[in-house]
Amino acid sequence: SPPAQNAVGTSANKGIYSVQVGVFEDLDNARSISSQFNNSRVFTVNASNRKLYKVLVGKYSNYEKALEPMDQMRLRGFEKAFIVLSP
Repeated sequence: SPPAQNAVGTSANKGIYSVQVGVFEDLDNARSISSQFNNSRVFTVNASNRKLYKVLVGKYSNYEKALEPMDQMRLRGFEKAFIVLSP
């Protein structure tokens, strides 16, 4: 079974971290945002009988390494960017 992921935001987690810059209902919108970043991808999530598209940027070996890229994304206008454990 997969490890518990209830401790997101602590450096104790093992895994790969990414910065989520947005969630979109429209795939084209997600792709448009994703194209603005290097090393980004669109991750599809099924939620309440509909698909949502998360734009994730980067793959960082720990939470701390994702902090500066997250700050840069916020400065670029993605104020709600935050760090997630990469799926």
